[in-house]
Amino acid sequence: MLYQLSYAGGHMMTQLRRQRLSMIRDIAHPRKCSDGFSHFSCTNIEGVMSATPLWCLTCCRVSCRHPVRMDAERNEAAMAQPKILLTRIDDRFIYGQDVELWNEVAGTNLVLVVNDEIAADSRKWAPMRVAAPEGVWTRFFSVQRTIDIIHTATPRQLILIMVASPVDALALVKGGVPITKISVGHMRAGEGKRSVTPAVAIDDADVAAFKELQELGIELEIRYLPSSDPDPIENLLA
Repeated sequence: MLYQLSYAGGHMMTQLRRQRLSMIRDIAHPRKCSDGFSHFSCTNIEGVMSATPLWCLTCCRVSCRHPVRMDAERNEAAMAQPKILLTRIDDRFIYGQDVELWNEVAGTNLVLVVNDEIAADSRKWAPMRVAAPEGVWTRFFSVQRTIDIIHTATPRQLILIMVASPVDALALVKGGVPITKISVGHMRAGEGKRSVTPAVAIDDADVAAFKELQELGIELEIRYLPSSDPDPIENLLA
C-alpha cells in the first residue's frame, strides 16, 4: 500500500513537472517564428515569469534544457551588464566570412547580427549560421530589437555584435547598448562615397556618425582582417 502511494505520488509530480516545463517552453519559446527574429522568438511573458533572459536566444531547442529562472532578483543581477567583447562594422557579414574570422579572434559564443533588412528576411540567415563555429549561436535582430533586449544577456554569454554601418552602431550606443570598442572592416563603395582605405568607403553621414561615436568615448579602429595592421583612424574623420 505504501509502495503504491509512493509510486502514485511520484508519477503525479513527474506529470506536474512536465506540464510546467511545457508551459515555460510554449510561452518563452513559441514554435512559430514571429517578427522574423529567430526560429523561436521570445515574446512578452510579463506576469508569468519575472524576465526573459537573452539565453532564450541560445537555448531554443525542443527540450528547453535551460528554462527561465523564476527569481526576479537573480535575473536582475544576471542582467546587470552584457558582455560585448567586440562590435564589428563590416558589410561582408551577409556572406558569413566575417562572422567566422572575428568570432574566433574575439572568443565569443553568441553573434548578434544587427541589421533591419536582414532581421526581416530569414532567407539571408543561412550563410552566417553555417559560418559560425560549433557551439556559437547566431541571432538576427533589428537595431531597435537589440536595444530592447540586450540587457537581458546572461554572464555566460560572450557577445560579438555585427553591423553594416556606423549609423547603426551609433544608434545602438545612443540606445544604451554598452559598446566600448568598434572595429571597422569593409564598407563598400557606392554613389556619394569616397575611399579612405582600399576596403573602406564613407560618405558624410558615415563621417558624422564616426565623429559622434568618438565623442561618446568609443574606441575606433580600422582593421580589414584580424592579422592586418590597423589603418589610421583619422581616415574615418576627414
